[in-house]
Amino acid sequence: VQGDSYSLGAVAMLSGAKSPVASASAGGLHTLALTRAGTLYGCGAGSWGRLGMGDDNKDKTAPTLVKAASHLGVCAVAAGWEHSL
Repeated sequence: VQGDSYSLGAVAMLSGAKSPVASASAGGLHTLALTRAGTLYGCGAGSWGRLGMGDDNKDKTAPTLVKAASHLGVCAVAAGWEHSL
């Protein structure tokens, strides 16, 4: 982040997933990907907890498993400017 502009970089492929991606949603500064098996991954800006990583509000440059969602039976994802559903 420089001033009021953001620099976009390449994001790693979702190669660690054991199931194909079923859906994805891009927010203002983050992306969520849901596999067919219901596993949720997030990457991008982690501030304000938008990636769902608990106390870890760090940015993720590669898709990272959202462990807290593993028992929830997630069936859809939506990412907004500074939030995730």
